[in-house]
Amino acid sequence: MSTQKTYKQKSEITVINEQGEIIRSEREITFKTRKETEPAFVKLYLEDIHRLLSLKKGTLEILFELASISNYNKNTVILNSGIKKEIAKKLKISEGTLNNSLSELKKGKIIELVAGGVFLIDTKLIAKGQWSVIKTVDKDKAKNSLI
Repeated sequence: MSTQKTYKQKSEITVINEQGEIIRSEREITFKTRKETEPAFVKLYLEDIHRLLSLKKGTLEILFELASISNYNKNTVILNSGIKKEIAKKLKISEGTLNNSLSELKKGKIIELVAGGVFLIDTKLIAKGQWSVIKTVDKDKAKNSLI
């Protein structure tokens, strides 16, 4: 995947020749750059994959949905009642099933409640953001970033 950007540069040169005439020269240069962009991805370590494979199918789908709506570089998810309703509707499940799956994720320490309605996803399993930032995210930082 790549994005293209076009830049234009104008330059003007003014010279007075021996006869005292002003001679102007304008030049416009156009150049294009192409920047390779990487699509969204999930980095998963093989040593942690068993934690995901032990989840029920529906719970795994919910975890992936949480990951898709998590905050960039914070790995937190805000789950108020409106967002829970949207997730349940999207996944065609009841809110009770969603809450049961959230309990399973908390019990397995895959998500952790850091404030009222705010969860931190275990960065060893799923992370969204720059790795240099994500690797420093922990529960205390997540709490402090909410203040």
